[in-house]
Amino acid sequence: MTMLKHSDPMFQEYEQSLLGDPVKDRAVYNAASPITYIRNVKAPLLVLQGANDPRVPQEVAEQVVELLKKDGKP
Repeated sequence: MTMLKHSDPMFQEYEQSLLGDPVKDRAVYNAASPITYIRNVKAPLLVLQGANDPRVPQEVAEQVVELLKKDGKP
């Protein structure tokens, strides 16, 4: 949902064409979201974020890092 909220409008439209309405189909979005499973990470994870990345907004990368740090994972 973070990605949908912060991404380019054209990408939002594309994502909705694949996953449906974000309100009605919330379970589909949650099941497809890597953030749902990020706490299962067992190996160290390197997160790189490009300032001009049109597909993955900075907020998504920050959310991943924050959750991993909370769990004490490198």
